Amino acid sequence: MLGALGLTSCAVAPASSAPSPSVTSSDGATDASPSPSRPVSTPTQSAALPTTDTISCDTMLDPAVDAQLRAEGLTPAPKPWTQFGFTPTAAALECPWGDPDSTQSQKYYAWAALNPGERDAFISLVEQNGYRTEDSTEGTWVLPPDDGSPHADGFLITDDWVVITDTRDQIDDIIWAR
Repeated sequence: MLGALGLTSCAVAPASSAPSPSVTSSDGATDASPSPSRPVSTPTQSAALPTTDTISCDTMLDPAVDAQLRAEGLTPAPKPWTQFGFTPTAAALECPWGDPDSTQSQKYYAWAALNPGERDAFISLVEQNGYRTEDSTEGTWVLPPDDGSPHADGFLITDDWVVITDTRDQIDDIIWAR
C-alpha cells in the first residue's frame, strides 16, 4: 500500500473557487467564461517531450497557467516521481504548487514518460494497490478504490505517458499531455 500512500500524501485541498457564470450572447449561445482563478490553457501545439535532463516544473505547464499560479503567490516544489513505487526509466516529475511558506500544496501536477512495457507494469501496480481502471478513447483513467480514499480526478495513463492532476480539466495545462 506504499504506492497509495505516496499518492494520498500528495493530495491537495481543493482550491476554493465559485463556479464561473455562463454568459449568453445576443444570438442565444452560451459562453462558459473561465474562472478568474483558473486560466484556460489553449493547446496550440504539442511541446517537445522533455528528457530526464530537461524536465522541469518551470516548463511543464502552459505559460498562461504557470503565470497565473505564480501571480497567486504559488510556486512549484519539484520532487522525484513517487507514485505506487514505480520508477519510470524516462523523464518523470511531480510538481505540487503551493505557498512557499506552507507544506500543503494547492495545485498538483505530475507527469512521467513511459517507455515500451512500462504502461502495463504501472497499471498492474495501480490495480495491486486497490485502484480501478477504466479504458476510454483518451487512455486509461485511474479511479479511486471503493474504500473512499482521496484521489486526484485527473489520473490518466496513455501508451506514452502518465499524468496526475487534481481534476481532468487540468490535464491540458501540462504541455506534454497534449
